[in-house]
Amino acid sequence: MRKIQVCVPSKVMIVGEYAVLEGEPCLSTCIPPALFVHLEDSNNEKYQIESKDWYENKSFDYFELQKVAQKYYFYKIFYNAIKEYQIGPVKMTIDSKIPSYAGFGSSSALRLGINLACSLFNKLSYAEKPTTKETWTAAKSAFLDQKFLQSNASGYDIITQLHGGVIVTSPLQEAWPGKINKLSVNENRVRNFLHIYLGGKGSQTKKVLNDTHQWLKDCGEYKSFLTYSSCLVAKISHILSTESYCSQSLGELFSLNQKHRKILARSPHFPHLLAGKLNGIEGLDKKWTYKTTGAGGEDAVLVFGKKEELEEVNTVFENLGWRKEEYTIDNKGVHYSASYEGIQDEKALLC
Repeated sequence: MRKIQVCVPSKVMIVGEYAVLEGEPCLSTCIPPALFVHLEDSNNEKYQIESKDWYENKSFDYFELQKVAQKYYFYKIFYNAIKEYQIGPVKMTIDSKIPSYAGFGSSSALRLGINLACSLFNKLSYAEKPTTKETWTAAKSAFLDQKFLQSNASGYDIITQLHGGVIVTSPLQEAWPGKINKLSVNENRVRNFLHIYLGGKGSQTKKVLNDTHQWLKDCGEYKSFLTYSSCLVAKISHILSTESYCSQSLGELFSLNQKHRKILARSPHFPHLLAGKLNGIEGLDKKWTYKTTGAGGEDAVLVFGKKEELEEVNTVFENLGWRKEEYTIDNKGVHYSASYEGIQDEKALLC
């Protein structure tokens, strides 16, 4: 019996949200909460789907699956993948540890995990390793699934989850995935400087994304916003990649982020209650700074600054019911484990 399990980590957009939709660079990273897609040969002639996170457990023949895929997007992802990779009856089990409210890429992980699992599955019969081209072909299928639902999608989340680590990417629609640069960073320094807070309410990603993107294009400061974003990508990348903090670089980062945030603060889904509390803390944009991430709204907020400067900041988040995410960096990105007739295999897809 063939068995395969694909593990897709969470992603975090550090900076470049909305600008990446114009082909500008963004900076992102992977952290460990992961989604697992397990495929194995079915014990009957049905496609079996088990998932406590999306829908109740189901069983379909091919034509039943084709019919339900026209109505439910979750099944459409699976149906498209088994059709593209000519997969016979299988049992698919999905187990997600990625919090859906956090903006950590639970939906992109689902698309990517299903497409990669199906891409890899038939190769098990021949004990073949996936090529880099085959891996990116499956990732692009996940991206096209994403664009079907969110026309503004750039696919940076899929690229980040596949690669792992801390990366700068400039996705190109006409030549996706575009330019990718994986940074060499000191993880302890990253975790001491970049802090993630979760509101727990989530946001309607598609609505927030479309509303905010349109607002930015109409606000009269879109060019300035794109400039600040690109400068922040370069500045934060430099700070995370160097051996020691430079007071001048930190000052430039805080000043740039203040300008970037002041534009977004007028957008329709900015978290104004939280911002009002944070804006009253001494040292803002001098010793520490904050920004929204991803689509914005209530997904997550990032704080940049040394831990010793953030005692009052932590108190504000706690009093409003926000939770600090303790994290490590997932440098492997998507990886899989597989077995077929006694042959065991486990590896990251991109090394």
